[in-house]
Amino acid sequence: MRALTAGRTEEVFYVLCLDQRARLLFPALLSRGTVNEAHVHPRQVVEVALRHKAVEVILAHNHPSGNATPSAADRHLTRILLNALTPIGVRLVDHLITAGDRCLSMAREGILGL
Repeated sequence: MRALTAGRTEEVFYVLCLDQRARLLFPALLSRGTVNEAHVHPRQVVEVALRHKAVEVILAHNHPSGNATPSAADRHLTRILLNALTPIGVRLVDHLITAGDRCLSMAREGILGL
């Protein structure tokens, strides 16, 4: 993810589509935003996952501010996307936030879907 987001001065939001063996099928850039937000609609995420026949997805975006701490909006969007993906049989594996040379995993932090 750092390679995809390095040096960006605006937020970008990716959906990494994975197959049943957790291999990358397609890194979909869904949104380019401003210095502090990138708008993503749940429908976009579902459409990309289905189009690429993803069994699992990893959400990923950057924080140009340099602070990888998930915001309330990040947590809220993750919960909404988890609720949109689960009924169609697509597993949300993680939501990664990159900031400079730091990468935070919401799954590892125990806050995925909260």
